[in-house]
Order: sequence, then C-alpha cells, then structure tokens
Amino acid sequence: MSELENKRLIIAVIGAKGFVGRAICREIDTRPNLKSVPIIRGDDIGFLSTNAQIIIHAANPAKRFQAENNPRKDFEETVLKTFNITQICCNKKIILVSSISARTQLDKHYGKHRRACEVLVENSKNLIIRLGPMYGSERKEDTIHDLIKNKKIYLCGSTRYAYISVEYAAKKIIDSLNLNGLREIGARNSISLQEIKSKLNSKSIFEGFVDNQVPIDPFEDAPFAEEIFEFCKLEKNG
Repeated sequence: MSELENKRLIIAVIGAKGFVGRAICREIDTRPNLKSVPIIRGDDIGFLSTNAQIIIHAANPAKRFQAENNPRKDFEETVLKTFNITQICCNKKIILVSSISARTQLDKHYGKHRRACEVLVENSKNLIIRLGPMYGSERKEDTIHDLIKNKKIYLCGSTRYAYISVEYAAKKIIDSLNLNGLREIGARNSISLQEIKSKLNSKSIFEGFVDNQVPIDPFEDAPFAEEIFEFCKLEKNG
C-alpha cells in the first residue's frame, strides 16, 4: 500500500453519524493529506464513494443486548449490510470497524454476526479493526453512565474492560490506513467494572455474565485503562 503514502487520500466513512464514525471523520479532517466523505443511512454509497481510495465501514450497531433480543434485525444491519458494501466497493480497500466480541462472544448473536462481517471482508488488502469498550465524545448512554447514575448493570462486576477514548481509537484507525489483516485496539491493561464502581462510589448492582473485552497485542502507545477515572470524574461532576 505504499502508493497511499504520497498523495491526498479520499476516505469514505460509512456510518459517519455514529459514535465511532463521527470521531473518525473528525480525525481525518485534522490531517491535510486526507479528505473525508461522510456517508449516512439512506445515502447512495456507490455514488458518494466513487472517488474514494479507502472505505471505512463503521456502520455496524454496537447495541449488544438489542442484537440478542432481535437477532434477525441485527443480522440485516450487520452481515447483510456488510455484504452489500463489499459488492459495491469491491475494487477499493475496505477497513471494517469490528468488535473484540467477534473473538470473545461467539456464543451470542452479537459476536457471531460481527465475526461473519469480518469473514466477508477478509482478503490480502483489507483491514479489520476490533474495538472494545470506549468512552468520550457526546455519548451518554453506556455502562459508565449507568454506573454514574446508579443503574443496574446487566454484567458481572468482575468483567474486565481495556477502556480507551473514542478519540484514541479514531487516531489509531487512521494511523493504520496502510495496514492490512486484523488488529485489536484497546488499553495496554484492563480494569474491572467493580473497580470503577468503587471509584465512583456507585450504588449500582451487577447481575449477568462475565464479558471481558481485552485486546490481543495492543499498540505500543496504548493508554492505561485507569485514564477512564478522570473521564468518570468529569462526567459525574458535569
């Protein structure tokens, strides 16, 4: 992919209004040699991506519990959508934003569907990026905010997450444009939900399965998971 290094790249971002997609577009727009083409639901992917050299597919939904409650809809929103993208963009490099659940949750529809998406894009030129739990940006509905609000957590408290900011994830995705194969992005260590609960003095109750989301071979510059404590403090006080 050395031809990508010395010219201005046009990158189409499918799912540009999503949590990760927005962060990716913002990161692209900070780099003078890159141009983003945001693509959202209902847009003509083929037309808008005509001049793009790279397609970033960040449109798969991240709501795991909804995937289990309505697996057919999740299949349509993930596997079927990804298949269509591979057909429309068959001559371009595709970077699929996937989930560590594609490795750790193959007993659930969420994990199986994300892994199926990976199989669809696997080839010598494409790149699969698996992400774990993230924080930041404008998102206010997730496990962290449930802990802040003392809501019940439908996971086991011993669950360990390698939390990173969505901004870091977006930066590493764009830093990896020349890579292919599969990479997992996350913190260099992990922290349990029980530890976060204690730090927040949360009254949340845990009930559910262990859902460890820890990357294999994170990047050398990966942050420590404990950085989430500062984010929690700001969110709790804000």
